[in-house]
Amino acid sequence: MIHRINEFIEKNGMSVRAFEQKIGASNGLIRKAIANRTDIQSKWITAIIDNFPQINPDWLLTGEGEMLRDAGRSDKAPNSIPMYEDVSSIGGINSVSASLDGVMPSSRYIDAGDWFIGATAAIRHYGDSMREYPSGCIIVIKEVRDISQVVWGRNYCIETEEFRITKKLQRGSDSSVVTAYSTNTDTYPDGHLIHEPVTIPLKKIRRLFLVMGCVIKEQSSGPIYIENDIQ
Repeated sequence: MIHRINEFIEKNGMSVRAFEQKIGASNGLIRKAIANRTDIQSKWITAIIDNFPQINPDWLLTGEGEMLRDAGRSDKAPNSIPMYEDVSSIGGINSVSASLDGVMPSSRYIDAGDWFIGATAAIRHYGDSMREYPSGCIIVIKEVRDISQVVWGRNYCIETEEFRITKKLQRGSDSSVVTAYSTNTDTYPDGHLIHEPVTIPLKKIRRLFLVMGCVIKEQSSGPIYIENDIQ
């Protein structure tokens, strides 16, 4: 596999260091692996696929097929969003935490037409803390690389080292934190919120996604409703 990584780097005309920086690896990590012909950790494989969506995961892992995901394909719709069935978000950290294991992009795509332009991915959402997103629905998300571009009061999928949650973001008590709120404001008999706000240090956020909308399937044979959050 490290040979194929090197082949991809050379094919794209970039330096190994530039490739390392792109995936967030330390200086020399990939270069040493290429020189010693050793494998790399699964988290770096995930980082490669996340940062180079054109790469074919099957080719990267096994050598089968074409180097590029869409090589030879002409049937892909102009606004096709990759659907990651094995990635999920939860409504609140009082639920079972969504898996943060390394995942491989699915070959499935959602043809969104004129909806959700610029979306990064579509994933599953579980839990009951966000009224607008029923448990099991698909949320369509767009990665936000600059935290200063957050629009307060909008819904975001926040990923840390320990959980991946979907909440409404507001400013924190100071510039080092954000507060994540639920839109389900149900309370216990004593008046306490079932889904309390969560304070998250900015330094703990490793990835952030704007929720652009959701896809809801009504019953097993019912219609599919698409709701767009973009105003």
